[in-house]
Amino acid sequence: MLKRATEQTGQVADQLEKSGISVEAVIKIDEPRFVILREADEWPADLVLIRAHTYTNFSRWLLGSVSGAVLRDAPCSVEIVRTSTTSAELAAKNGLKILIGIDGSAFSLSAARSVAARPWPSGTIVKLLSVEEPTIHLAERVIDEFEPATRSMPEAATQAEAILSYAGLSTTSDIVKGNPKEQIIRHAAAWGADLVVVGSHGRRGVKRWLLGSVSEAVARHAYCSVEVIRTHHAS
Repeated sequence: MLKRATEQTGQVADQLEKSGISVEAVIKIDEPRFVILREADEWPADLVLIRAHTYTNFSRWLLGSVSGAVLRDAPCSVEIVRTSTTSAELAAKNGLKILIGIDGSAFSLSAARSVAARPWPSGTIVKLLSVEEPTIHLAERVIDEFEPATRSMPEAATQAEAILSYAGLSTTSDIVKGNPKEQIIRHAAAWGADLVVVGSHGRRGVKRWLLGSVSEAVARHAYCSVEVIRTHHAS
């Protein structure tokens, strides 16, 4: 196993270095989730990328996963990587399709800023999807009192579009009604997105139990890669 890990790590390091990225390869024998979380915290990392494994919904819930633990507890942003609908060669030539979930919060705008701050292949297009929930439960109203100031969906989409356009990215936007988790996953699949980017509200404890986590649900169930942007001070 150590020999195989060394070979695979070396291959990945070579690929990254060829693209101009400085690489430090580290191999440790330990429980993966604990090591990844500890290293991300101590380094400290800005982004963790981890491969998703395919399970049925029940098996994923029953067994848990390293990716699930990292997604839930990492101190930084996390990308759950799945096989893209676009090959690396086509992505470099034609660009990627990136869907960003917009909910009017400062966290979703942080997701837009994160995308805008990075280089993407020419031809990349970003779709801003705003999902309006038809009803708001009492528990959500109470919890929202502790959330950062929110913007209206059109206002948030316009602001996110300006952020992305300023970075030279082509954008399109859509506002729909329904359950955010379901709508983001459905639209990403229908549009053929290569990557979904959502902001994390970082809820814990009772908040998480009452509201659930849109970002975690999308990361677990989307058909493409999902990046959850976690910021300490969204604005």
